[in-house]
Amino acid sequence: MAVQTDGKIVAAGESGGNFALARYRSDGSLDDTFGSGGKVISDIGGYDQVRAIALQADGKIVAAGGSAGADDNRFGLARYNGDGSPDHAFGKKGTVTIGSNGDLWAHSVTVQSDGKIVAAGERVQGGESDFFLVRCRNDGNPDTDFGEGGKVTTNFRR
Repeated sequence: MAVQTDGKIVAAGESGGNFALARYRSDGSLDDTFGSGGKVISDIGGYDQVRAIALQADGKIVAAGGSAGADDNRFGLARYNGDGSPDHAFGKKGTVTIGSNGDLWAHSVTVQSDGKIVAAGERVQGGESDFFLVRCRNDGNPDTDFGEGGKVTTNFRR
């Protein structure tokens, strides 16, 4: 959940296996200028779930979570314009999925002052969990100056 500078509240989660966002006015009513009747649903490729959102300085909304497919779970990111429409300048039609060995889920997301997006979560492989970070450029492509191909894994096992 995030509160915009105008006091509107953006909440996110999952509906029907898709990313779901809703925006509310300060009185708690749905903001019908956002998406369709105040709601947005995005299918990013599998059973999709938002776990975190961040607001960009330009009013765009970044959602992060996961997309579970038949063979693996991937980090899922989506970016929306201020009116809830997909930002087609980000990834493929406003969405990005990022894979690695193991199952991935993003649990938090932030936007750096330079516009790069950092998502953090976990990678589960062989029953063990590791920290997993991804940094994307403003267009959704991995930032190759960060880690290996835009990804960092931290293993805490002994």
